[in-house]
Amino acid sequence: MRTLFTLFLAVQAASVINWLAMPVGAWPVCTPPTPRFAAAQGKRDYKPIVLDHDVSLPDLPQFTGQHKFSTGIMFPDVPGGPAYILRYSTSAKPKQIIEWYRTSLETYGWKRTSGDEYNIRATKNQNYVTISILSPLRSEEYCYSIRYRSGGRH
Repeated sequence: MRTLFTLFLAVQAASVINWLAMPVGAWPVCTPPTPRFAAAQGKRDYKPIVLDHDVSLPDLPQFTGQHKFSTGIMFPDVPGGPAYILRYSTSAKPKQIIEWYRTSLETYGWKRTSGDEYNIRATKNQNYVTISILSPLRSEEYCYSIRYRSGGRH
């Protein structure tokens, strides 16, 4: 089982490396970047670190509804600062999650740049975040992800 999980994380890391190589304005709202786009941008090795615990992201509110950290990946070597992908499971409905983040991000001074009923993208200073509802895990449990990219120099 652990080998399967490691393979899953390796595939996720490859997708994320492609995402990190994209200019911020080209980030997709709900689909991962294509390998062809990343190849056009040049291959980059951002040395992902698998996270086994939740992390607090700078100036980003954490969902106050019941949720559980599932997995995460940190990319410490991204130009401008680290990038993260965090996944959570929750019994909250997708609409509740997106509405909570829409309101909370605004309260924290983030500017929403796009979104729909399953995604929200926002910027603050030189930081970027995308919150996405993923497929339901079970009929009463959902999964959501946070993609956070620091644009400032640390």
